[in-house]
Amino acid sequence: MDTIIHIITSLNSGGAERMLTRVVVNSARKLPDKQFIVISLMGNGVYGDELVRAGVDLYCLNLHKKNKFSALVELIQIIRRHKPRIIMTWLYHADLLGTIVGLVCGVKRIIWNIRCSDIDFSKYSWTTWFCVKVLAFLSKIPVLVVVNSHAGKQAHINLGYKPKEWRYIPNGFDLDKFKPNEQDRKQMRAELNVADEEPIVGIIARVDPQKDYDTFLQAAVKVSKKNIKAKFLLIGKGTDVLNIPQIIKNQTICLGERKDIPSLLRAIDVFVLSSAYGEGFPNVLGEAMATGVPCVTTDVGDAGRLVGEAGIVVQVGDENELALGIAKYLGRREDLGEKIINPSRVIIQNKYSINKINSMYLIEFSSADL
Repeated sequence: MDTIIHIITSLNSGGAERMLTRVVVNSARKLPDKQFIVISLMGNGVYGDELVRAGVDLYCLNLHKKNKFSALVELIQIIRRHKPRIIMTWLYHADLLGTIVGLVCGVKRIIWNIRCSDIDFSKYSWTTWFCVKVLAFLSKIPVLVVVNSHAGKQAHINLGYKPKEWRYIPNGFDLDKFKPNEQDRKQMRAELNVADEEPIVGIIARVDPQKDYDTFLQAAVKVSKKNIKAKFLLIGKGTDVLNIPQIIKNQTICLGERKDIPSLLRAIDVFVLSSAYGEGFPNVLGEAMATGVPCVTTDVGDAGRLVGEAGIVVQVGDENELALGIAKYLGRREDLGEKIINPSRVIIQNKYSINKINSMYLIEFSSADL
């Protein structure tokens, strides 16, 4: 059987992990004559169970728990046993290990999948910087490099990447999963103990320097000082222990990591992405748009290109602009006396449906070796 192996650093709740899961689950359904295998360098994370339920073979190397050399040997054994025609790697460490192992095992078609843009390496360990420098040197080995954003392509050209070919494949979204649903909205708001008339400003991101919660929280304080009544909903790993400014403490709900993102998005009236760097094509921004939620985003990666005129784009790190953008949508909501009907879902329907995007991956999976 024709085998395609995806290697990813982990299956935690990140954008790359989410997109890999969408692509593999949809591809396995549409190409039953092919075997799809996912290898996580870490554990099964958030998405492992979903992959297994879809009939995808999953291997977890648990690098964080075992000897690195034995994990590398295990990876080589898996590749040799299944003899894949294609190895597609996701995220830097998977790109590096997948390429080395692919070469050792004689795999001719190696594809990298880049999901970020301008990384601030000062915020991460030196090993990440070193990994990227090595990858730049090795970038002529893969038959092509997939990028999900124009910003990501340019950032990696600046880092010295010189692949044989670039391929732009943006993120795709399940429009049946991410869609408005008034009944679900009311049920979720009741669970959150928020009245129907009380607007919710939401952010979904792990606590990380890249996501810039400091700017979001300072913008929330400024919105509160304008006497605009709103709840601030923080979702993502680490938000449940985040230090919230006293002035908005009673208005803020911190949920930590959650899996019911579609329902939570339906409860939100204004979605905010406050990232400072590193974003390519923010998954969560597209999910909010597909749900019909108005978005205020910093001008990071392809975020501005994505929301277009259906959202508000502000400068990175500018808490004043971010507060003004949030206040603008909240003011419109107050004037209308109802949830804003936003055209953002139409953008996702026309350009970024999972079926449309997955067909671009299927072309790569079905093509002959180069």
